[in-house]
Amino acid sequence: MRRLVGAVVSGLVLLRVRGRARQEEPEEQFTCALHALTREERQRHLELSARLLKAIRSREEIADGYVFGVDEAAMDWASLAEWARGERRCCPFFRVALRAAPRGGPMQLELGGARGVKRFILGELPLALAGG
Repeated sequence: MRRLVGAVVSGLVLLRVRGRARQEEPEEQFTCALHALTREERQRHLELSARLLKAIRSREEIADGYVFGVDEAAMDWASLAEWARGERRCCPFFRVALRAAPRGGPMQLELGGARGVKRFILGELPLALAGG
């Protein structure tokens, strides 16, 4: 009986600690700004997104997002930058970074942001982009 009471008390303490942590760091609401792109810009962004999906060669999880390795033969730097610009307009909550690895290594696209953005990336962006 003491073990059961101890387990219940421990569980309640743990839930209370988790509840306080959630209150201290609320998860941001992620809403895309669908009006941010014109019809033509949205069509172009969709075309670039399709190219990007084919160009992703790797995915690395980081604390607040993902870093994707992008094959420059499948998507050039200018096109990746154009995609990133459109994505920032539609999804202003993203932190977007583009990098080029030294000595001809892959380009890298980093998507991150506030607490909960990884779940948004996995849930809202195409599964292939998330590496699933």
